[in-house]
Amino acid sequence: MTGAASSIGPACAQRLARASAVVAVLDVNGDAAKDVAEKIGGEALQADLSDYEVLDSLRVEADVVVHDTGL
Repeated sequence: MTGAASSIGPACAQRLARASAVVAVLDVNGDAAKDVAEKIGGEALQADLSDYEVLDSLRVEADVVVHDTGL
């Protein structure tokens, strides 16, 4: 889930986790992503999705991607 550490992101991540989803909390703010991930039992990832090199280097398997960032 992108943008998962701010705005409506934490609530969305929490709801997905309650529905038994394994949630990868991705945010540009690594500390905030870690905080959300710890609360829901998810995995924290830090990345700036506006950086194409970062996008190319991300290796995440996902069945569903929730894009909650205002790029």
